Amino acid sequence: MHEHPMAGLEGTINEFSVADVLQLICQQQKSGVLTVEHKGQKEAIHIEEGKIVSAGPAKYRLGEMLVRAHKLTPEDLQRALYKQEETYELLGEILIKQGSITTECLVRAINNQIYETLYDVFQWKEGTYQFNPQLKNRTSSSFKPMNFQSMLLDVLRMIDEWPEVHSFIPSFDIRFQKNLTMHDENLQGEALLVHNLINGTRTVQEIIDESLLGRFNTCKILSEFLQAAYISKTSFTPVAPRKSRMGIYYKKVLAACHYALPTAIFLVLGALVFSAPQNILPILSPGLIKQSYLTDYLNNARLFRIDNALEIYKIRHGANPGSLQELITSGILNPDDLILQGETITYLPEHNSYDIKFERRAK
Repeated sequence: MHEHPMAGLEGTINEFSVADVLQLICQQQKSGVLTVEHKGQKEAIHIEEGKIVSAGPAKYRLGEMLVRAHKLTPEDLQRALYKQEETYELLGEILIKQGSITTECLVRAINNQIYETLYDVFQWKEGTYQFNPQLKNRTSSSFKPMNFQSMLLDVLRMIDEWPEVHSFIPSFDIRFQKNLTMHDENLQGEALLVHNLINGTRTVQEIIDESLLGRFNTCKILSEFLQAAYISKTSFTPVAPRKSRMGIYYKKVLAACHYALPTAIFLVLGALVFSAPQNILPILSPGLIKQSYLTDYLNNARLFRIDNALEIYKIRHGANPGSLQELITSGILNPDDLILQGETITYLPEHNSYDIKFERRAK
């Protein structure tokens, strides 16, 4: 098997644009992850045999996008995340299996994330990139990636047309109402989808989120409606929302999960001790347990809870926490969840993502 010739592919965007780097990787039909950083923002583009299969922040948040689109309830997302802790399956595949979303919805969400990411990174004029080749990315079997050249042309067209679209939709906080001159039967496809979401109270951003069509496509359709006088701006004043009851639900479910996994592990170990003490007791000695798979498993289980708690926090508050301590004060995590055996946690919140680093404690 040959070594990857692109293993050392890294550099700065001002010397070699992201579009050029991707074109080189895709033309050679490579597989791996291209990580791009710009002013504290980090995006990861996953490539499989020259085709982009997923993209987004380094901590990719498919569940968060689907909740914002009202395609998925927070309860269904939590159930899927707990299932993922047990099976390590892809979140999208779990959501389809449990009947929470359709395959069409998953494909639209993945496509939306890819196009939104490319739309942003293609416009970055400074920053860094690094390509890490790998044999295979974990991708949804339901998603069939497009040819990169087609994606490239689409995104470049979007960038070129955006200034005109933006002149009609200067803010994502605008609300529109339908005019009597418009009839639904004259619309189809994406235009009909956007038109059905216009109700005088939704903002442009909410229509973008719920349509899963992305910023450009949604705003382009709205600008066309506006020019044809099918819609008009409204002066709707939103009423302050009531506090959600979901916090109580999350607190109870997370607390139950927190105690369920350790309890199950100790019950299994207890049964082994009584049935075959000569086999199990030696590996539970203090000298060996530090190197055992049990320690790693418990640490990984806690990392899953931290990762899931960060997703819940962002759904509830609209932003990542400033520190992991905020997950405890908000009732999402217990203090013990931030204690790893033999390791310390460093949490670094970024623009629209975060980074978690783990270091072995000095003996």
